[in-house]
Amino acid sequence: MDKFVLTIDSKDIVADTGETILEAALQNDIYIPHPSSQSVSPSPFEGEEKRSVIQHW
Repeated sequence: MDKFVLTIDSKDIVADTGETILEAALQNDIYIPHPSSQSVSPSPFEGEEKRSVIQHW
């Protein structure tokens, strides 16, 4: 696979063609905020019995 050099935060890193910038950055210990890095807070109902609520009008 071909390689290329990119610069992130003044640091040159080598990445494979087809690799995303995010993948290349993370493999070189450069953090870029991204959706899957966000911690998901647990449901306030976790551990409790699940209940369905049906309202009749």
